[in-house]
Amino acid sequence: MTCVFIAIATRGLSQTDGERISPEDLAAIQTTVERLLVAVNDRDAKAVYALTVPSFDARGENMWFDRDGQSRFGRSNASLYKGVEIAALVRGARLITNDVALAEGFFRTTRWLAGDDPAGSLMVTLVKRDGKWLAANARFASYRFSDGSTIMVKPVAPHSAAGSEGWIGLFDGSSLEAFTGPAGEPVSGCWRIDQGLLTLDPQPGLPNRSIRTKDTFGSFELRFDWKVAAKANSGVKYRLFYLHRSDASGHEYQLADDAGDPGAIQNATERSGALYNQIAPSKPAVRPAGEWNSSAIIVRGRHCEHWLNGEKVVEYETNSGPLVGPLVFQNHQSQAWFRDVKIRRLD
Repeated sequence: MTCVFIAIATRGLSQTDGERISPEDLAAIQTTVERLLVAVNDRDAKAVYALTVPSFDARGENMWFDRDGQSRFGRSNASLYKGVEIAALVRGARLITNDVALAEGFFRTTRWLAGDDPAGSLMVTLVKRDGKWLAANARFASYRFSDGSTIMVKPVAPHSAAGSEGWIGLFDGSSLEAFTGPAGEPVSGCWRIDQGLLTLDPQPGLPNRSIRTKDTFGSFELRFDWKVAAKANSGVKYRLFYLHRSDASGHEYQLADDAGDPGAIQNATERSGALYNQIAPSKPAVRPAGEWNSSAIIVRGRHCEHWLNGEKVVEYETNSGPLVGPLVFQNHQSQAWFRDVKIRRLD
């Protein structure tokens, strides 16, 4: 078997169906997963040992390693797999028994020289030993993109050349030329230009699809203005793992009516500026529903920042290099408006 070390970008865990996890256990699981992935990324075999059980291994299509994998890395096909990473995001966790937990999410490989980058679902099993959560195994299930239900991350077309200071205009009030549907199909009629604004107005009978940029980006700075209707929410997705027929799985900058959206009211990680379901904004900076907000997403290698109305509200480091892919403006079946959308490459 070919031995491949993986680097996984993950921030936080959330509760899913199953036995309730205490906040203390949830925090401990998060710490174990993050430390393990940093150790794997750094090729730190000693740290991997400290965070896993003796039988630990990680498996997926055309990849495998165990806690001794550091010593085996590169023994076969070294030129083919050198530098390969797997980026992943853990989105949920549940307690199976008092001392067994399951964390779930999705992944995507990068720098896969053997062909198209695999992507799919991730599952990590953890066990509690002497009061500490340790990883027992990790499983990566690659999706078959040929069935059309999930879509591989690829560019559809290049955008226009960058202008002043490297900025590329994605929406200036006059054209949707920079965007397409998730699978490259025409933009859904839910999205239209109205009085110079990119307007999302879901209607019965129209495809409930998000829109994506035709081009792809790795390290970048995105700036945009937005507002949502009362009780509404939306989002801008980046660092994508794969796309769906109507949306995408990836990191998400959350947009919401914080005072009216049920998710935002109940969960700080669903409020405006949050890394959705992962990191809550450090301070409240959003304006009321119906008022304009200015936002920025900055991705520079492994470093990511969310800005909202001039305030940096989220800052985090990933454990893999940048994921090159499109940006997705989410259709969450509620009204939203955007203007002055522009981006510049930082790589």
